[in-house]
Amino acid sequence: MGKLVKGWLLTILVVLLAIAVAGCGGGSGQSKDSGKAGEGNKLAGQTIRFVAANHNWTDTIKPLIPEFEKQTGIKVNMESYSEDPLTQKLTVEFTSGTSTIDVFMSRPLQEGKLFSKNKWYEPLNNYINDAQKTPADWDWNDFQKSAVQATTNNGNIFAVPIITEWEMIFYRKDLFEKAKLTPPTTLEELEAAAKKLNDPANGIAGIASRGQRGLAVTQFSSYLYGFGGDFLKDGKCVLDTPEAVKAFQYYGKMLHDYGPPGATNMSWPQVSALFASGKAAMMTDASSMLPGLLDPQKSKVADKLGFAVFPAGP
Repeated sequence: MGKLVKGWLLTILVVLLAIAVAGCGGGSGQSKDSGKAGEGNKLAGQTIRFVAANHNWTDTIKPLIPEFEKQTGIKVNMESYSEDPLTQKLTVEFTSGTSTIDVFMSRPLQEGKLFSKNKWYEPLNNYINDAQKTPADWDWNDFQKSAVQATTNNGNIFAVPIITEWEMIFYRKDLFEKAKLTPPTTLEELEAAAKKLNDPANGIAGIASRGQRGLAVTQFSSYLYGFGGDFLKDGKCVLDTPEAVKAFQYYGKMLHDYGPPGATNMSWPQVSALFASGKAAMMTDASSMLPGLLDPQKSKVADKLGFAVFPAGP
């Protein structure tokens, strides 16, 4: 996965379609209304269980579920959890062999290899290639090559990518202008800016980023690649290389010296909320944070927000 996304952060949340759901797509020859309940639809009256992650995409799909239920006659029972508890729940249920989950969201970076090895994903190749189950105007080739690779294992497509993200810098334009700074283009410049803008006396951290266990991995990966490190090489863990160690030291120093209090307990909800409240000069996180930060109803810095490409490493 590291080689796939080197230079960019790719985090993909995916919808996994179990057999019962994969057959719900209908043939391409169906009329728009042919899936409605009460019109001979064989799916009417069925119920599916959808287990999702707490995410911007989930917030978008929730209000569309009634439309899906109306057109198919299928009742959707939806559950939503934060990322790590979701992984734990899926693992426990699938290990038991008695899970009732039909559709779920998954993260290939964290779960792809394990779930594939345990055959917890339903291969989607036959459904995608069958015009009676997937409409012709839905084209698998429309997806980015990297997203396709991330959701394919040994030739088996195990998921449909629903969001790709990349690491970027969010910054306060007003604070940068006041300090006569320009957006950093290197990690060296990033550290210098964080040091200069760090103002704990006034409750403003120089930089904010994730520090909470597994949820920090995707954000740390850009720093790791920037220093020339990687997670795996030839199938072996290489997090003990000099390059990787330097990346850990750099990231730790940034959060320790210029980050907010309690940084090691922060994931994206806490980090983005901190930045949105105006309590950080910079934030490195996923691009999916951008809409919320630009919303004046959710962000105090919406009119002061600047953003830039993640800086280059040594």
